[in-house]
Order: sequence, then C-alpha cells, then structure tokens
Amino acid sequence: MHNAALPDAIIEKHKVQAEYDWMVRNFTVQGEVPELHHENSYASRLYSYMGQKNQVEWLLIHFWSHNYPSGTKLMLNPAFRT
Repeated sequence: MHNAALPDAIIEKHKVQAEYDWMVRNFTVQGEVPELHHENSYASRLYSYMGQKNQVEWLLIHFWSHNYPSGTKLMLNPAFRT
C-alpha cells in the first residue's frame, strides 16, 4: 500500500476510542468476538476461511505466481470464491 498515512487525520478527529479499539481487535486478533455472539473475528476468517484456506496466503501465492506487472492493484470481490 502506497501513501498510507497513519494515524489518519479524519479518523483521529471523529473516532470513538472504544469503537475504534474494538474494530482494530476484530481485524487483527484471531479468536472469537463476544459482541458478535462468539463468531470468529474477521482476522480469524481471513487466515482460516471455513477452517480450510488461509485467504491471505492464497492471495499472495496467486498474485506472485501470475507475475503481474509492477504497480498492479488488487480489488477484492467478496462474491469471488475459488
């Protein structure tokens, strides 16, 4: 990712700290989320799709094995399932 600036000025200005902390945990910590009826966190689902596939690893291997040109951008489509 290029030109990402953290902390983001808009988020810093408007965030509710408790909600922000919850979102960061959901996207970075693998495990259950009590507030979501103990469903797996988003991080868990990324690294173990239905307990069968590490989607992050799959994407990296797929991307690198196809020798896409430098500067190619990825757009994730949630409807795409292979």
